[in-house]
Amino acid sequence: MRNRHRRLVRPFRIALVLISVVVLVVALAWWQDRSLVVAESLLQSGDPSGALETLDAFLTHRPGHQRALLLKARTLVAVRKWDEASELFSQTGASTPDELRAWAISLLHQRQWHKALPLLEQLNAIGRNDAMTLRDLTICRYQLGRTDAALRSAAELESLPGHALDGLFHQGVIHGSLGNTHLAIKSWEQIEKLSPDASGLTIQPAEFFRGYADDLMLEARPRQALVYLQRSLDLQPSAEIRTQLAEAWYRVGNKSEAASIWSDVVKEDEDNLEARLGLAELALSGTESDAALQWLAPIATDQLATEAAAYMMQRAHTLLGNEDLAEHWQQKVAILRKSAKLQAAFEVRSN
Repeated sequence: MRNRHRRLVRPFRIALVLISVVVLVVALAWWQDRSLVVAESLLQSGDPSGALETLDAFLTHRPGHQRALLLKARTLVAVRKWDEASELFSQTGASTPDELRAWAISLLHQRQWHKALPLLEQLNAIGRNDAMTLRDLTICRYQLGRTDAALRSAAELESLPGHALDGLFHQGVIHGSLGNTHLAIKSWEQIEKLSPDASGLTIQPAEFFRGYADDLMLEARPRQALVYLQRSLDLQPSAEIRTQLAEAWYRVGNKSEAASIWSDVVKEDEDNLEARLGLAELALSGTESDAALQWLAPIATDQLATEAAAYMMQRAHTLLGNEDLAEHWQQKVAILRKSAKLQAAFEVRSN
């Protein structure tokens, strides 16, 4: 009877031990998963530093845990550790939209356009054509010289409710960079209709109005440019905008207004290049070569001269009949022009 009792108790004890082990394993897994839940919650609530601390503690015991590594990569993006995040993503890969998005962000901040583009294209293909994705996709395509594709995604961005200004702004920037200033101006006109004070853009209104004026000047529309230069100046006074305003007045034929503004700028900053060039141009237009040389003197030494200043020095000495000095400055113009071309070529290769 006793032996029979023992035979019945033994399986029961074994079963009890097995159940205890299973419960312990489940409890341990729950506790570990709870750490990841806590980390995710901290990340979502705006405490990425706390999330990173939790994840590092978890990974100390389980260094190869895929879910934890992916969550850490996303958290590294949130704390702006772009290189660490992209390196970790390169090891783990990414599959969810949040992971793809975070990986793309880390690459964009490192200007790794070629690597970021496929991730953004993938996000767009799976239906994540949200404003942020379209904006970054536009920028990435543009940086890689894919301007037609960039214009398409910018147009898609424009079509999203509440993002017309952003889409139009990117289209204008791209058109302007391609030399299509008349198309850029069309974008600026549409932006002004939607937002007369240029609020809601990713740049300050003063900067927008100045860019608008720059394009109008390139299209030989100085009278219209005056309006936007003045608006820019009213919002953010600067000597640079004032010299541009004077240039616009000069181009519409109001030389006295241009001279007044340039003179005021020089009174405040004796070495202001643009203002002195403007005043020298006014003097040369009136065949006052000596006056032009006086305005150019502080900015047109052999060491400091720009191409524009050197060219004006050449013109002034030519008008005065100073052949040797005119030839000297002509050679200086050629040297500066060659240097500018070499620098431009270098920048193209670097990009």
